[in-house]
Amino acid sequence: MTVQVVWYKRDLRLADHRPLVAASQSGPVLCLYVLEDAYWQLAETSNRQWLFVRDSLLDLEQQLAAIGGSLLILRSSVCEALTLLQQSVGTFVLYSHEETGNLWTYQRDIQVAAWCKQHAVTWCEYAQNGVRRPSRKNSSGKKKITGSKAADKNTDAWHQRWHLHWEEWSQQPPLPVPTALQLLNPRDFNATALGSKALAVAELPLQICDDEYTCPGRQPGGRHIGLALLDSFLAQRSQRYQSLISSPLTAESGCSRLSAHLAYGTVSLREVLARLDFTLQHHPDRLWCRNLSAFRSRLVWHCYFIQKLESNPDAGLMNLNRKYDALQRPWDESRFIAWSQGKTGWPLVDACMRYLIYHGWLNFRMRAMLVSIACYTLKLPWQPVSDYLAKLFVDFEPGIHYPQIQMQSGTTGQQVLRIYNPVKQAQELDPEGIFVRRWLPELGQVSHVWIFEPWRMPAEMRVRTGSQCYPLPPVDFSSSHREAKDEISMLRSGVAGKVVKGAGQKTSSRAVVVNPEQNPTPAGNDDFGQMSLFD
Repeated sequence: MTVQVVWYKRDLRLADHRPLVAASQSGPVLCLYVLEDAYWQLAETSNRQWLFVRDSLLDLEQQLAAIGGSLLILRSSVCEALTLLQQSVGTFVLYSHEETGNLWTYQRDIQVAAWCKQHAVTWCEYAQNGVRRPSRKNSSGKKKITGSKAADKNTDAWHQRWHLHWEEWSQQPPLPVPTALQLLNPRDFNATALGSKALAVAELPLQICDDEYTCPGRQPGGRHIGLALLDSFLAQRSQRYQSLISSPLTAESGCSRLSAHLAYGTVSLREVLARLDFTLQHHPDRLWCRNLSAFRSRLVWHCYFIQKLESNPDAGLMNLNRKYDALQRPWDESRFIAWSQGKTGWPLVDACMRYLIYHGWLNFRMRAMLVSIACYTLKLPWQPVSDYLAKLFVDFEPGIHYPQIQMQSGTTGQQVLRIYNPVKQAQELDPEGIFVRRWLPELGQVSHVWIFEPWRMPAEMRVRTGSQCYPLPPVDFSSSHREAKDEISMLRSGVAGKVVKGAGQKTSSRAVVVNPEQNPTPAGNDDFGQMSLFD
């Protein structure tokens, strides 16, 4: 008997799961999850992320139990787990979704491929989203995407081809849970061969790594919660989506809040699209549908940015545009500590950082502001900024995180510099100072006149309001802003960029700009880099 092993990674569900469907058509199925301790010790991973995964594994076990199955969990490296599995069950075929993760998981999958080749094990991988690999079969899992390499070197042709691929993939209906599914129970296998590496779901640890901060406001994981969020968003919360997603006051309820569930696959992107398109077709309120269409466009760009990492797997370490290696952003520990602890002296920046530390989530525009302040204003290198934020984000999705960090820190070669003025952002998005006062209690008695610029208060007023302990900004924003613009302008004029090839980019004397007439997006967006990809 050849066992069909389905390896779960960032796809913690049974529905719309092509590896599970394919495995069920070939024989008895064993569902496997590997708890990789080395992954959870990385600079960009955290216990708050693990707790979301743990919730989702408990939920997945309930889904399996409902149809007579169970999840085999092995705590080891994947290659060691496969070796143990081969000793326990004998011959098997491995099934999984392709993963566009960080550099660690990329190298891990290379090792798994080598192990499979060495041990004559067939590994069948399937696309989980609209990302296109050069050698990938199309979204039906059968034939390769055709086209010449020369065409891919042309930016416009690449965008056209990618959007065609996306449309083909996105229009396919989600797959149901296979009905003819013969599930194997881990208890039926050789326990001696698996040894101490096997864990029952109830034995999953609550702490797998040490975090600097706890996360009391963390979103819980699990498919049933993800589906409930999708239901409430489509039925109620999406009505004013476009007007609510920018302000930290309204984003918590106005955004879909599906980002973590999409990142870990408790709900598939195609399931969201199918439900969304059905709602768009049948909803009587045209204005509401405009908001739903705006959300749909973000799902397109969700995959587009993951495609960037697929094409440049070292984007978490190296500048996408290597000419920007010349930017002078030396390490400054005192500035980094002030920024990371929410003590920069810019109230909205600090309030957003403290909110993020508490909740593990922040709306996209405020994420962009945090990066802008760190990399442009405080002139910190983007790599430690990226790692720190990744650890805080429960919804850490490498394929979105790294390209967006680089875009917001100015190292991609894009022409538009996204430098956020923290005072103007606060005046626009928190005009009464409600959010700032909620998360900065030391400014609770400061009037609206000074709330966004407390450093301008007379010393006696700072004492009178009890805000004298709130720090002063380490730099003057206006001066730092001018310096940042001048530095990048000089860099561009002197060594105008050669963008790293991949994701539709080509060698050019200037940054690549997408022509919206030649490459239309579903919502006609004029600046794809500002899409609210976590909303």
